[in-house]
Amino acid sequence: MAQPPLRGLSRSRERGTAKRWRGHAALTALAAALLACACSPAKPDKAADAAPLSRDMDAVFQLAFGSLAPSPREIERKGKKVDIEYSPSHIQDLGDGRIALISTGVSPDGCSPCARAVAITYLARTGASYRVTNQWLDLGAIGNLGEKPDARFREDLFEKPALDIEMPNENQGCNEVTGTLYELLPTGPALRAAGISTHRSNVAMGGIRVGLQVDDYGDILADQKGKRFIVRYRGTYPGEVPYAPGGADGLWLPQNGFKIPVC
Repeated sequence: MAQPPLRGLSRSRERGTAKRWRGHAALTALAAALLACACSPAKPDKAADAAPLSRDMDAVFQLAFGSLAPSPREIERKGKKVDIEYSPSHIQDLGDGRIALISTGVSPDGCSPCARAVAITYLARTGASYRVTNQWLDLGAIGNLGEKPDARFREDLFEKPALDIEMPNENQGCNEVTGTLYELLPTGPALRAAGISTHRSNVAMGGIRVGLQVDDYGDILADQKGKRFIVRYRGTYPGEVPYAPGGADGLWLPQNGFKIPVC
């Protein structure tokens, strides 16, 4: 399925902020947490084993979760059980008779630090129907606002289709959106980059804020598919950060020292 050309990961929203990007050490710590979320697939609901061959999102979601949206699930974060209600977002053709369903979720009680999640479900074609092969219920960085995360597919970054996720956060008047990228391998989503700041601003503080004013947006752009992508910043501190493979477990890392200032 063709994707829109070269759209940046940032959707230019002035909501929330995530973790402050403080170099490779912070990226490594965040990546470790995300890898822990992504490595173990959830056991698919056995309410239905197969569904008629259809790309209708509601039908695929019902097969993946065993009910129509919003569908409740219990996930575990930092040793605690968290209730999340999921709804369908996008479907992507993975080739070889396989599709992937993105679902986004929020906590029904609106709890702030545990409110959001992104799930991906792999389904395979079997004759005239699909069946669930694997499901991961908790991908992406964890933010502190109760809005659903933004998640979409891209085909211009890695050898396999990519899942990009944006999580808005807020911290002491600094709004930030943080991006996370996964490559959708046949075996499951593989974390490729984490902690990418795609929006950082403290302009909303106005006269209350003393000192540095920051209002920057980052667009994740394809450069050399499977080898390099670029984060291009525009705003008060324009610049570029190329990313390339080089980290543990297939993680892509920034290749220069450019950083937009912390609010």
